[in-house]
Amino acid sequence: MTVRKRMVRIPTGPAGDAETLPWDRGRDEGRSEPNTGNRALIPSLEWSRVCHHLPDMRRIRIDINGCLAGSPSCAPEAIEEYAVGWAFANRFFTSPSELGRVTSTPVGVSMMVESGCDLDRRRYEAIGWIDEADQEFRSEWDGDARSARAPRAVAFIDDLTLLSATERVFGRFDADGTRFGFVHAAMVTREDIVCVARDLTTEAAATKILGWALRTGEDLAMSILVVRGVVDAPLVRAVGRSGITIIVTDAVPTRSAVKEALASCTTILGLALSHRRALFADGGQIGESA
Repeated sequence: MTVRKRMVRIPTGPAGDAETLPWDRGRDEGRSEPNTGNRALIPSLEWSRVCHHLPDMRRIRIDINGCLAGSPSCAPEAIEEYAVGWAFANRFFTSPSELGRVTSTPVGVSMMVESGCDLDRRRYEAIGWIDEADQEFRSEWDGDARSARAPRAVAFIDDLTLLSATERVFGRFDADGTRFGFVHAAMVTREDIVCVARDLTTEAAATKILGWALRTGEDLAMSILVVRGVVDAPLVRAVGRSGITIIVTDAVPTRSAVKEALASCTTILGLALSHRRALFADGGQIGESA
């Protein structure tokens, strides 16, 4: 299984868990060697030596059609993909054909959309000024329902193939900054790891994957989203609208995420690395191996 796309990296931050870092001195010394006093048991680090090796979180400005739409926070890697995914998740546009030009600066992203939606209302929803129950009511009233998929889908991948792919994906995550606190998301098909992204929250990493897929026109009908961490309802809702039908996580979904998945015929495989793995929501996309 190969990786077709790796999200753009900025030149700072840990590149991977195998990298030698300033505080790794003495790591290869014998485990049984006593502390002789030449080296502190818990060493102090010099900021100038370690600052470029630490992850970062920044608030980015997202402008849509020339107006401020929001200022969410994410790790400053692949911010254009994050901004596009964020705008889609918050329903500023509903299909790739409505997305226009996207440009970025070190502090923000600007994009044009031709969705015809009420941008002011979407902005108020994104910042939490409109109650979630009212959002759901208006969403259905406007014809932007959770999903138009059938109550039961046709299986396109068997359980053995899915578990094998999942194991490889999490191995890829482990080699890309996991011990520094990064969480990852990936888009996977039966044959490939299509794209990998990382951030400091599950939702932000998955948002980058959605943004990349929407900008590139990737076929999502037979794609699987693999994430590390708890899956919540807003992510399931955005994934369902994008066309992805299976979410895999090494953790569990929230109660609201399961409710959303059942309503949108989305499958959630939780505790994927555990012998207690299970389908918390089964949309019928996973078949049994022969």
